[in-house]
Amino acid sequence: MAMLTIRARRALKNYENRGREYGRETVPVGNPTENALIDKDGIGGYDWSYQAEKEHSINYALMALKSLRSSSSLDSEVDSCSKTCLKAYATIKEQYDSLSSDYKKSQFNLVSYKAGLQSVEERLVLYKNNKALFEEKINILNLEVRLRDNVLVDYTKKLEKA
Repeated sequence: MAMLTIRARRALKNYENRGREYGRETVPVGNPTENALIDKDGIGGYDWSYQAEKEHSINYALMALKSLRSSSSLDSEVDSCSKTCLKAYATIKEQYDSLSSDYKKSQFNLVSYKAGLQSVEERLVLYKNNKALFEEKINILNLEVRLRDNVLVDYTKKLEKA
């Protein structure tokens, strides 16, 4: 049953394509101008001959042969250069990796030192404030001690007179 449907489809396809022309088809161009890349000839195709006049004939086979001869003599130089370049690149990459690692470590140390410095500065400000408060309290206590000493001296003088 499946073979019959496949054959029927093929027959229908062939019937549809029976009147069709194969080969070149013309493409309608809206407004051809002088600056167009290709010229349309009167037959319905495109005229590419204007490009043949402008192009120079290039012998690509000769160019390839020359490049093969010249590159074969330079292969050892290119290989040695590329090997030395690869070695130099590897050493530079190692140096870059080590320097970038050192840089990251120093950045981390810098951040931690800044945090530590900020903490120490905050404690220093706190200690300076406490120092001022304690000096004031010490001066008050010294004054109280002197006043009490004066009172004791007065009492001892009164006791001796009595």
